[in-house]
Parts: sequence; structure tokens; C-alpha cells
Amino acid sequence: MRIGLLFIMCLLFTISCTTLPDTTTEEQPTARSVEPYSGNNSGDLVFPEGTSIRDTQRGKVLNTDPKILFKFASTQMPSNSEGTFAKVIEFMNNNPNVNIVVEAHTSNRGEAYPANYELSVARVRLAKTYLIENGISADRIIEQPLGESLPEYSSQNDLRRYEFVIIESDDDLKNYNNFVSTLDITKESSY
Repeated sequence: MRIGLLFIMCLLFTISCTTLPDTTTEEQPTARSVEPYSGNNSGDLVFPEGTSIRDTQRGKVLNTDPKILFKFASTQMPSNSEGTFAKVIEFMNNNPNVNIVVEAHTSNRGEAYPANYELSVARVRLAKTYLIENGISADRIIEQPLGESLPEYSSQNDLRRYEFVIIESDDDLKNYNNFVSTLDITKESSY
């Protein structure tokens, strides 16, 4: 029964993630909350070479070296993507009780909403597809397009990135949801 409930929750989440926001309504989108996680907090994560953790307000971010950085207004995977995704896949395989939130970000060039948001939607879907095609279960991947709402770096190039947030427990997920609920993906950022 628990597996069936988890399957239904994942199916509903997947369906909700496959629909772009309706830009014709007055209601503006916000970063989405994600569904509860059923894993446990192991505390003993195994990291591949070239990865580390960066603690942030939204949780533990899996740092990869090199990062996946996009060109302006592009959804084409950069040339280093395969090697970097290999590290993320190895991390996921080494830590089977961990989920990740794949965040896609843009710089503040262009229109925040809908242009930069929709660009981040396309980017995050590419990442999820890539991970699934390379053996990671869709149930372990949470999509989070954030557009330009989270400028953590000073360089425009560094802002056009993927970030991978580690979810080990329900508390991690709650913390993540609380943080992203404060972001406004429709607001033009100036930095």
C-alpha cells in the first residue's frame, strides 16, 4: 500500500511538472513545493571525486567540479555536461536513499517572467531526462525551475546553471519547500 501511495504521489507530481504555467491568467507562479520524501537520513553520504557539499539556506547543495553553466538563452547542454552528470549519477548510485532537487537557473538578462522562467523549465526537463536515461529513477528526481530568482553568484555566466539539492529526509524537503516558497520567479532581479 505504501508503494502504491508513493507511486500515485510521484505520478501526480510528474503530471503537475509537465504543464507550463498559464501566462494568460492574473495569478503569477511561485516556486513549487515538492512532495514528501520517504527515505531516511543516513548521515553517511558517499561523494565521488570532484564533488562536495555546500550548505545553504535551502539545504545541502551538491557542488560539482566543473559546474554545468549554460550560454545566454540556451538550452543546449554545455560540452562538460556529460562528465558532470556522471558525478551526479555516481553520487545518486552511491547514496540510494537520497533524492535530489534539480534546479535550473538563469541570469537576470532578458525578461524574468515568462522568458527566463520558461528557459529554466526547459533546462530542468533536459536534466531530468538525462538522469532518467542514465539509470536514475524518476521518483528520485525533483524538478525545480527557478529562473533568475536565486542569484548566488556575481558573474552572469555563473548564474546560468544547474544546482543539485540533496534531500535525505522529510525535514530536508520541508526546509527546501519553506525556502523556495519565499522566492518570486516573476520579479526582475537586479544584481
